[in-house]
Amino acid sequence: MLKNIENTVKKIVIKHTVKQEEKYKKRLTELFGDQSKLLEDIKINKSVLVTSISKMKEDNLTLVVQWNFDAFDINRSRDRNPLHTIDNLIKYIQNSGGEDLFNLHTMFMFQTERDFYECVRHFPAWSRHTIGLDDVATTLKIVHHNIYEVFQYEFAFNWP
Repeated sequence: MLKNIENTVKKIVIKHTVKQEEKYKKRLTELFGDQSKLLEDIKINKSVLVTSISKMKEDNLTLVVQWNFDAFDINRSRDRNPLHTIDNLIKYIQNSGGEDLFNLHTMFMFQTERDFYECVRHFPAWSRHTIGLDDVATTLKIVHHNIYEVFQYEFAFNWP
């Protein structure tokens, strides 16, 4: 009897979660149209994503980072240097004006375009694309200029 109740509750929770996810995917489609497909693969709760985007003011830019943990060793270091870590990249983004939305270390909102581009332009050299090493992350850029737009942003860690 108890097992049946647990299974029923589990099904209800799963059904509710799927409904919520669909609701937020629909909202992302309303905001971004066809571009919303770029956001579907980001491993972040869609309700957090929609809530974060709704906090954006006109001319804010948001950097969405999907960290590649395989590019780091067990100590979260890129190249065995204890300073070359995801944590230090997160601190760098924050110190460059990126507000870490919900402290998830995945979405960073910038108040000005200048702050955004200064941050991206000056990522530490060790975090850049290196032949023979996995990239540290993939990134998207979300822009709010009258409308919302999202772009794959390959330059974040691959600036020439």
